[in-house]
Amino acid sequence: MKHADYQYIDILYSTTNPGVLEVASPDGNIVFSADILPGNSNFLALRIPQNISFETCTINNTGNLKILDMKVRKDFFDFFNFKQKYNTETICSDLQYQECTNKIRSGITFFVTYKCTYKCPFCWQRVETTSYAAQKNIDFDPAKLVHTFNRLLPAFIYFTGGEPTLYKHLFPMISMLDPQIKCRITSNLGPSFDVDKFTSLIDPDRFEMLMFSYHPSETTKKQFLTKIDKLIANGFTKILVESVLYSSDIPKILEIKDDLEVRNIIRRYDSCCLPNGKEHILSAEAQEMTRILQDIGIQEQADNNMALQQSGNMFANKQSLILCPAGHKNFHIDPAGDVYPCMSALDRSKLFGKWALPHYQPIGNIQDPNFDYLSEPIICWEAFRCSACDYEALQSGWRYLDEAHPPLPE
Repeated sequence: MKHADYQYIDILYSTTNPGVLEVASPDGNIVFSADILPGNSNFLALRIPQNISFETCTINNTGNLKILDMKVRKDFFDFFNFKQKYNTETICSDLQYQECTNKIRSGITFFVTYKCTYKCPFCWQRVETTSYAAQKNIDFDPAKLVHTFNRLLPAFIYFTGGEPTLYKHLFPMISMLDPQIKCRITSNLGPSFDVDKFTSLIDPDRFEMLMFSYHPSETTKKQFLTKIDKLIANGFTKILVESVLYSSDIPKILEIKDDLEVRNIIRRYDSCCLPNGKEHILSAEAQEMTRILQDIGIQEQADNNMALQQSGNMFANKQSLILCPAGHKNFHIDPAGDVYPCMSALDRSKLFGKWALPHYQPIGNIQDPNFDYLSEPIICWEAFRCSACDYEALQSGWRYLDEAHPPLPE
């Protein structure tokens, strides 16, 4: 489906009863159908083919739906025609705004696969069976990806997953990238990470950071450090090791702490958040050790001027409408090759599917030879959802538009 093939009509509605909304063309054919949900301020984007005049269509519904507001969208990413209302074209042409957005390093985050060689008990992707575990096999054509990446020429590409090294062409593909493109990777350094192949194909200068996750329930300290030492011996010294502070893993995470320190490896320690909302219970001693380890990691990352320092989205305001350079300067790719403006978009699009808000919809597919960055920033009113990594990368290009806008859907 291409956005240009359809016209979009945004409606805000209220209803006390669930039901179905249908749009019928003049000849009586149903050209759009969607469920409507009870609520005082709900959103729905009607999508009908371009060759049908919306003015001649009939809107029917089975509930007592009341349309609060309705706009025919001027272009796909202009929800409720906000770009016209806030004159974003003038903002984008402002030299001060351009200076702020030019500070952003263009980057691509590539979720190569959601599959993994490990089965960590705290992994949310492993327990999610609909969107993640059901993923098909990886079938990217490495030559086509390289051609597109080299044409887009981002400052960096971040390969992650799942376990990205399950894609057998990953290392050869990285070796073919334009030398101007720096790389990052997060890997568990497990059985699919062939260190010999990696070091034979890739120069250490290619990577600005190698991030390895240490999971004591799935590997041993010896296995992990053996691969680390081989990488260091081949000149790969920009290494960070992160660990999730899962209760039963903490003792072994402590055991490897000094081994990493003597190798001058930066450490990161993440709090454990169990899937499905389960509470992760730590003893008082483990809570204190968690605090100490996280303080060590934060200080080491700051001392080394690390990207993604876990500073979090400190300034997100739930009431603020913002102009955001996501998709215009950076984007995220899922294992199907679909491209999303930001991490929130990738997640929310899976949750809501084709009914997701426009700033959460795919902006294309990386396997399309004509794919390109968005030509201008998007409007978003959910800055409070912005992931820490997206916030750190993009916030210098945020422009607050309005803090008194009418209620909008989430």
